[in-house]
Amino acid sequence: MSLLFSDNKVIKEKLKNEIVAVIRIKNTTLARAVTEEAIKAGLNFIELTLTIENAPSLIKELREKYPEKIIGAGTVLTKEQAEEVIKNGAMFIVCPCFVPEIIEVCNEKGILCLPGIGTATEAYNAYKLGCDIVKAFPGDVLGSKFIKNLKGPMPFINCMPSGGVSLENIKDWFKSGAYAVSIGSSLYEKVTMENLELINERAKAYLEAASNSV
Repeated sequence: MSLLFSDNKVIKEKLKNEIVAVIRIKNTTLARAVTEEAIKAGLNFIELTLTIENAPSLIKELREKYPEKIIGAGTVLTKEQAEEVIKNGAMFIVCPCFVPEIIEVCNEKGILCLPGIGTATEAYNAYKLGCDIVKAFPGDVLGSKFIKNLKGPMPFINCMPSGGVSLENIKDWFKSGAYAVSIGSSLYEKVTMENLELINERAKAYLEAASNSV
């Protein structure tokens, strides 16, 4: 049975210690193929960014094809974009920055929202609006210690780093208190329709690294 939008609490619980595959490939055909390979390899959370051509339609298509997977939208910047992807089945929304009106839309619809934050102030403001999981972005700039230091005074805020997560440092992120992690180009870099098997190899390597990190 597929998760319903009202299963916000269930999605939050399932996200704990998970890997979110961020698909940021402009071409819809390749984005679809990469996503399907990532799903077959065992990744359960997929973030399809709005930089993909016809991203809302692709979200709807893959939600229907893989009802057991949790598929959301990323790079959401406006209230209108949030409303469109929710209408097309997005189960969670990720923003690159702190946009209060998007959080408000998600609260109204019962959708998990992970706003991008880069400071303690942004993290706390997002929490006050109902987001107890935020996206630490850009992760390669902030570093894993950002999460550890943030959770010192504010242990009630959970962070998912985005950008800069690799096989070499994934353990550091979880050790520092990351709620989950997201991976992007390191999953599909130099992948074409002719070498999709690379996705399977990389995804399984990340899954193994994550399982040894938590």
